[in-house]
Amino acid sequence: GKRLLDSGTNFIWSPTDNDLVSYLKDNKIVFKNLDSNEKTDFYRGQEDKEINDFRWNPTGEFLVINFNGQFLNIDSKATWRPTSILVSVHDKRESKVFERHNVYDSWK
Repeated sequence: GKRLLDSGTNFIWSPTDNDLVSYLKDNKIVFKNLDSNEKTDFYRGQEDKEINDFRWNPTGEFLVINFNGQFLNIDSKATWRPTSILVSVHDKRESKVFERHNVYDSWK
């Protein structure tokens, strides 16, 4: 019976909180608690690193954030360098950077 009533992309429910949905909007990852209707900008991408998508880890401790990897504003494989980081949900610390890796998108 609860409604999100917000626009964005990549809507993903928290694996540990049934009232928390996360999504992308304006190069930010937003958390919205549907019970309290509270909305929080969790993470903001940088001007030179646009957020492509993100995923929760199964325990809800981290988000894996994938950035677009275009360089020189040229859309080609020669300039593609995807980058991902792990960000702690509890304190927003960035843990690790992964570059030049394969990103697999799968359904649970």
